[in-house]
Amino acid sequence: MGDSFLTQEEIDALLPDLLAGDREEEKKKAVPAPHPAGAGQEAPHLERILEIPLLVRVTLGEATKSLQDVLSLIPGSILEFERSVNEPVDILLNDKVIARGTVVTVGENFGIRVTEIVTQAERLQKMA
Repeated sequence: MGDSFLTQEEIDALLPDLLAGDREEEKKKAVPAPHPAGAGQEAPHLERILEIPLLVRVTLGEATKSLQDVLSLIPGSILEFERSVNEPVDILLNDKVIARGTVVTVGENFGIRVTEIVTQAERLQKMA
């Protein structure tokens, strides 16, 4: 697939099949399967999309500022957010919160230690 990202329309086209497959998997879990799949095997409908590159964003916080305040920003200005330092940051996919975590450093880069994650069913529902 290369390094290109899918458009929102392409993601929207794939999600109904994935959600339908997820519902089928839930039904199958309710009735024991005679021959369970081996560990590490994914459902065929998932294999097609597991390698799709997705853009994950992290939101540190939000602040409402007037246009005058924004135009007055200069190097060294500090923007204060409404979120406490001790609160986890939001991890988003398609502008939907899928998890939360704390900011860490990895070498000279920022990273996020995931501390809370929504269930797979909730994530898929938020993406639909």
